[in-house]
Amino acid sequence: MSQQFVVYVDFDSTLYDTPRFSADLYQMIAKAAELPPGRVVAEATRFRGHAKLGGYDYAAHVSSYGLDPESMWPRLEEIARTKDYLYPDAVAFIHALHGDGLTPRILSFGERRVQAAKIKATLGRLSPVPGGRPLAYTIIFEPKNGHIAALHPGERGVLVDDIPDQQLPAGFHEIHLDRRRGNDAPLARHGDNFAVANLLQAGEAIHQLIVETPARAN
Repeated sequence: MSQQFVVYVDFDSTLYDTPRFSADLYQMIAKAAELPPGRVVAEATRFRGHAKLGGYDYAAHVSSYGLDPESMWPRLEEIARTKDYLYPDAVAFIHALHGDGLTPRILSFGERRVQAAKIKATLGRLSPVPGGRPLAYTIIFEPKNGHIAALHPGERGVLVDDIPDQQLPAGFHEIHLDRRRGNDAPLARHGDNFAVANLLQAGEAIHQLIVETPARAN
């Protein structure tokens, strides 16, 4: 049954410490542009890739300071590659899902080149078998609920994400990860959806849903 249960996992602020990466990235931009870091941080919010859904337009941001985007891309990639921004529970979570016979996939919203640089830098650690087939990932620039509905009509599954209330299609459950709650906060269930404080709890929620899936399918 687990093979028939779709598991999507968000990337930014779920598996990946995006605030820490962003802080290092803005520091690099400030140095390259010879500007105060505080100004670069404050102005970053102007460069949302999508007015409602967010994302980050790195090329537009660096261009606003007279920097050449093509010469700045390798610097972003180097930051992503040379530091480990995965949360401490990310690798164990992904490996445990594979060990249980599940096939988790990263579903990430954002500008493709930025997201790919971050995700690719993590795949070696997230892959279930060293040197084996890497973890699958999809980068989108549309609401996740529509993407899931189009690809998985009539299927059952889950989305683990730090963004709540995404109105997932029928058959899919939301596991909202809020690390601000602290690790001592208990797993909470609200109907078919869950609120968790860490990825260990997310794994527990997924197990609950898989156990229930056969009964609900009849």
